[in-house]
Amino acid sequence: MINEPLDIITYESKEKMIADLKRRGYSPNWINEQLEHEDAHMRKAVELGYKPRYCLGIAEDLGFEKSHKLGVTLDRIASDEDLIAILTAPRELSSSDKEDLRKLNRQEEGKNGN
Repeated sequence: MINEPLDIITYESKEKMIADLKRRGYSPNWINEQLEHEDAHMRKAVELGYKPRYCLGIAEDLGFEKSHKLGVTLDRIASDEDLIAILTAPRELSSSDKEDLRKLNRQEEGKNGN
């Protein structure tokens, strides 16, 4: 189980993120797989008028080993409708995309009194 990120690194460009991931020892195959997924989030966010940036969340698990999670951050708070569009942009949703959608749905249900 991973706790909340202890540190979040935000990158000014895709190239800087790739260079940092390589420096951290990630394989080119892993980086490419992650980018295919995250690029879909990025494209949708740009299409909706946001200025997204790549980010890397670094957390420590219960064994105090570091865990890294690549993601996208937005330049401002998004509407629930936009968040759903951005979260569902990739062909295959990650487990964290699915969890974020579940959280949004629970919030919506709470707002509607369901």
